[in-house]
Amino acid sequence: MTAAQYAAGIPQCSANQCSGLLGGNPNLQPERATSFNLGATLTPSFLSGFSGSVDYWQIRIKNVIGAVPPGLLLQGCLSSGDPFLCAKVVRNTTNGALVGTSITGGGYVDQTALNTGEVKTSGVDFQGTYSLHLRPSLGALNFGFNGVLLLSSDTTPYPGSGSYDCTGLFGALCQTVNPRWRHTLLMTWATPWNVDLSATWRYFRGVSIDNNDPNPLLHGGPW
Repeated sequence: MTAAQYAAGIPQCSANQCSGLLGGNPNLQPERATSFNLGATLTPSFLSGFSGSVDYWQIRIKNVIGAVPPGLLLQGCLSSGDPFLCAKVVRNTTNGALVGTSITGGGYVDQTALNTGEVKTSGVDFQGTYSLHLRPSLGALNFGFNGVLLLSSDTTPYPGSGSYDCTGLFGALCQTVNPRWRHTLLMTWATPWNVDLSATWRYFRGVSIDNNDPNPLLHGGPW
């Protein structure tokens, strides 16, 4: 923007909603993923009716197709002057605002698809089933457990940038809720009267807002 536009004041985006240019990109390259799994199954002889498994997994995706999150893009351009980021901030030719409907004169943030950075996620899955036979007149109790321990959810938003871990966080940048631990426990009473009664316990460990995290990349905030 020009010095005169800056001195006159840049109009704020209405209702905190700036304009974005969305679309495809004929130069995109395929995403590439590498996964690793290691697991064990347990059927101890001293606990009849029990079967369990523990599985470690890691998934790493490179050349992720997407766009640099707009809040991160704006803050990165402001703090570093990175040409890659700043080229995607297109100011309105009249007043420098980031609002408008024309790609020839209106202001917008370029959010067209590109191969950004990479994503790496890892965790441990826990599964278990157990059947407890009661007296013949009472049937049986069946238990099923599924739990996930999220170890990491790292994102590198664009080549050469740092990375941030969204484990235990949610917000404008992490978007989805990423609890470090969650599980489901199902208990079923299989009665001898052709009626089954079930109860389910679903648990999600609490999460925090991402912009309270000390990682500066998480402070882009809403745009």
